[in-house]
Amino acid sequence: MPLWIYNMSDWLLAGLVVGGCAVLGVGGHALRHRCWPGPVARRDLRLLLGVVVAMAGLATLLLGQCAAAGWEASASARQAMQKEAAAIGGLGRSLSLIPRDESRLAREQLKAYTRAVILKEWPAMQEGQSSLATWDAFDTLFRSLADIQPGSPGERALMPEVWTRINELLRLRHKRLENLQGAIPGALWAVTAASSGLALGLLSLLPGSRGPRTVAALTSVVIGLGLFLAIALDRPLCPGVCTMPLPFETALQRLERWDSKVLPMAPS
Repeated sequence: MPLWIYNMSDWLLAGLVVGGCAVLGVGGHALRHRCWPGPVARRDLRLLLGVVVAMAGLATLLLGQCAAAGWEASASARQAMQKEAAAIGGLGRSLSLIPRDESRLAREQLKAYTRAVILKEWPAMQEGQSSLATWDAFDTLFRSLADIQPGSPGERALMPEVWTRINELLRLRHKRLENLQGAIPGALWAVTAASSGLALGLLSLLPGSRGPRTVAALTSVVIGLGLFLAIALDRPLCPGVCTMPLPFETALQRLERWDSKVLPMAPS
């Protein structure tokens, strides 16, 4: 789907989707009985009801599958973010144990990378893209780690841990960026949209009495709510139900607070 759909606020998206389904279902039912008021033959009514129930059930099932896929992607995105933020904090603490100018520079580059994720990459991710400036910040951080020349045995023992953490940070970054794409396959979207449209269209064939009108209204609302949920969860990094960069903000605050409390140590 176009990104502008995902960039709507939750309330606006819900109103448009649920309202649109209600207009198609209830409005189509009313329009049909206004323009072609002929009743459905009794012998065809059971068949019609069976087809309507089957199509509505299929549409609801497919919408549930879409929502489940989106929910799983949203949970995966949040988990990847939390792990990446934790890796940033762990790398910063490891670097703080190496009292050298190179390690201090690396910590500054780590904070610069975290700021780039929050200020530059997050808006880019909401448009379905990554940030080249943030990639540059990560590459600068990586090169600054290579400049660290440990002197004492303790510092040399810490360097393998530092490289493990930076590689883990890179892996988690890739995993986060994987969530830029929609979680629901295009084929599933097509089948779901077709079945939902058929179900809403068949509602117009129901009789015009109060009971069938109520059924048409309830079915339209249920399909609309399911469609809204599926759309909202399809791209967890878009502003509508956006996963906020709070873990990165917290990690940056902790890095800065740690640096403000630790007294500068002379390089050995």
